[in-house]
Amino acid sequence: MIKFRTIIPTLMLLHMFGASIIPLAQTSSETYGPRLDQINGFFINTLESQAANFKSGDVDIWFDINDPVWARDLVDEGFTTHTARETFLFDYIAFNMRDQENPSGGGVPWRTESTPGDYYTYSGLQYENYVPLNDTAFRHALAHCIPKDEIVATVYGGISGAAISSVVPEAQRAWFKPGVDGHPFNPGDPTANTTYPDFHDACSILRAAGYVWGNATAPNPAPKCDPNDPDGNWLDPHLHAAVDDPNTPWDDTSMMPMNHITFTGVTEPSFPGFYGRDSICARKFRAIGLPIQHGPVSCPYIFAMMNHHQFDMYALEWKVGRFPDHLYGFFHSSQDMIGGYNFPGINDTELDAKLESVQFSLDRATVKQACFDAQDMVAEKLPYIVTFTRPLFNAFATAGAAYHTDTLRGIVDSPIYGAENDYMFYNLHWESNIDETTNPYGIGGTANMIVGSAPRNYHPGYASTVNEWKILGRIFDGLINIDPYTHEDIPWLATSWTVEDWDYGGSELGMNTTFWLRDDVYYHDGAKFNASVVEFSLEFARDQQIARARPMWRNLVDVEVHNTTSVSVYHNVTSLWIFYHTAGPEVWLVNDAACWATMFPKHIYEGTGPAFRPELIINPINSSLTYLIGTGPYVFRAGGELKLGGFAELTAYRVGSSPVTTHWWQSVEGSFNLTRDCFHWVGDCNRDGVVDITDLNKIGKAYAQVIGQPLYDPEADVGPEDPYHTNDGRVDIQDIVEVSRSWGKQRTYP
Repeated sequence: MIKFRTIIPTLMLLHMFGASIIPLAQTSSETYGPRLDQINGFFINTLESQAANFKSGDVDIWFDINDPVWARDLVDEGFTTHTARETFLFDYIAFNMRDQENPSGGGVPWRTESTPGDYYTYSGLQYENYVPLNDTAFRHALAHCIPKDEIVATVYGGISGAAISSVVPEAQRAWFKPGVDGHPFNPGDPTANTTYPDFHDACSILRAAGYVWGNATAPNPAPKCDPNDPDGNWLDPHLHAAVDDPNTPWDDTSMMPMNHITFTGVTEPSFPGFYGRDSICARKFRAIGLPIQHGPVSCPYIFAMMNHHQFDMYALEWKVGRFPDHLYGFFHSSQDMIGGYNFPGINDTELDAKLESVQFSLDRATVKQACFDAQDMVAEKLPYIVTFTRPLFNAFATAGAAYHTDTLRGIVDSPIYGAENDYMFYNLHWESNIDETTNPYGIGGTANMIVGSAPRNYHPGYASTVNEWKILGRIFDGLINIDPYTHEDIPWLATSWTVEDWDYGGSELGMNTTFWLRDDVYYHDGAKFNASVVEFSLEFARDQQIARARPMWRNLVDVEVHNTTSVSVYHNVTSLWIFYHTAGPEVWLVNDAACWATMFPKHIYEGTGPAFRPELIINPINSSLTYLIGTGPYVFRAGGELKLGGFAELTAYRVGSSPVTTHWWQSVEGSFNLTRDCFHWVGDCNRDGVVDITDLNKIGKAYAQVIGQPLYDPEADVGPEDPYHTNDGRVDIQDIVEVSRSWGKQRTYP
């Protein structure tokens, strides 16, 4: 029996792009690849430097501006700006919940942030690295110390942020559960005699859990954040001194003062908003006498701490994908490993069972219920305190704004996903290049974008930061992509696919995913993309045990090549998500069409390991390239000297100088047609690039007509049906609803 099946045959492809539309794969001499000739990614760390370079005209694209003051200024100064208010971003505070020693670190103590002098001592000995972060009650107390409304108002500018409480962002629509416990701000008074549940505040929760407020001074008291911070210390019921120890400087010899805790965040110059957020939280912790010290560090340092689990608690932000499978990666016990994403080290069998249903069930109702249950359980067990969400705010060069003399056009503003997406990079072009006779698509020119901190790792298997994937995401293609306007799956390097049950002889069914591939795709150095590449790439990720690919390879049994354009992938479990982990497009960033099936061509990665640096080795097939290649629309160029310190250079994948004439498989005109036809399905009936009264009139003329009737108009039949972009054969209220939902939207901006 087939549980889940998606088929996009050739006839459907012809239908969805229309008989009058130029096919995506061109055989003429027209230009292939993106409209821009080149994009340079400049590594600029601080917000002040980013703003100065953008306003001076030295850079043209500024993604993800996280300071609301700058955002408002750029709007006032006339820049082209785009804001996605409902996003996949969420801020959080994570706790290291592991006891004593780090089980995934070979016995190395995990709490290494504090120097030896930071530990309270008795009898001349340090405590055994214990801090109360593995105590659920302690974490709940901290959650009540975070003034979310105050931070939204003062740090995020009021209108540019919102307090949240679930680890599934609301942008994930059907998977988001409203009403998850949000821990209202209520720190309480350490000197009062109250306990939870009579008083639902942080101090009452601590008392009910056995913590005792002591008015005496500890041997090495934690420094105060404010003179008004209370004198005294919380005694930790988990820490005890010997009763007959004469060196114990505490009246109550049965309990000792709480150990110091380092609260790590990013530095102020890098992310002033985040720094302000963390500073406020730290002050509120200290205001009830908790020995928590705010320690800002650079982004590379905090990432290294996370990966090696050498932290107490830290604050950062996640940008997740369109599905809730991140829950499994973040909180399942199997993901507690060096390089894995279960940074808190939570290991809970009840939660694991729910997460396994989320990850491995093919029944959507089961997945949804397990997802709802998991959100409540994470809020109860609290490996994270989920705090805020903020919008994606981006700005682009605009003629007349500051020192800019030209305007970037072709910006695809995808709902929820924002403007930083594949389609924007395909269609971006300079207004001055447009000539309706000689250059109607405005092909040519260079744009500079701000990347942020310099990438530490360009290996696509191990690069893990947003900044690294700002570069890498332009290099690769996936087997599938998503419609930028409707978020439906669409063919990419795979023209069609099936997902079927597979009986592998176990107690449960597995799944067989078969892909049919394009036959006109080449890597940047001229090597042919085919089914054997998919086989090697997936098995390479498994054999190397690449941590971020674990959801794909953990249950991978076999990859079978049928011929050069057909390949089957076998897993011994079922899952709604394994297909996407295998086919793309969400290896890291939403809407990046990269995937594990295409990133590791055999002639580059065979025999290599984690230390391999593809960007540092000259390509033997094409000496103008490095080993860092893909099949995507942009080519990474080293140019003789790798520009790691200043910028990364990406050039359009047009016609190369390799042994065969290669280019990106899609033409400039094909990219234009693709976005035009995708936008049609959200209500642009006449395909003129805007949803307005003319589209509503078109529906009105064909209203209540079905296929075969004289006034039926297929262009008025909008609103995509499953599996992808098919007319439902009638013009009715659903088509009007689709137009209403997208009223006033444009295909591209400005």
